[in-house]
Amino acid sequence: MLNQTAPQIQIEGGNYPVETWKQYLAKFVSYVQMGLFAVIFLGHYLLEYTGPNVVIEKLQENKWMALFGTFILCQNLQSMCLSSGAFEVYVDGKLQFSKLETGEMPTGPDMNRILGHYGVNFGGPAQ
Repeated sequence: MLNQTAPQIQIEGGNYPVETWKQYLAKFVSYVQMGLFAVIFLGHYLLEYTGPNVVIEKLQENKWMALFGTFILCQNLQSMCLSSGAFEVYVDGKLQFSKLETGEMPTGPDMNRILGHYGVNFGGPAQ
């Protein structure tokens, strides 16, 4: 819709960078995930060396559920680490709206105010 209404507006999307420590934490979580997968797949071999271990035995009882649960949990943790929550609107290189500053997504009237001089209207009077 916006490309038809105002083809002169260039729209770009991208990932907002997160802090370095969050990137390292996400990488650590991926290593933990791979380690847990190895324990789940090779747990019966580990029991030969470690002796009885309640955690490994429980993981071995239902491998598929343990794999699925590990995958979902670790992917969610990684996603939380790598999510900045940013939604920034720049016009001509100038910041016009920042979700990081306001804590909210832009509304239709916000976008009308920002892009109104380009002839864009998101279903209401331009402000």
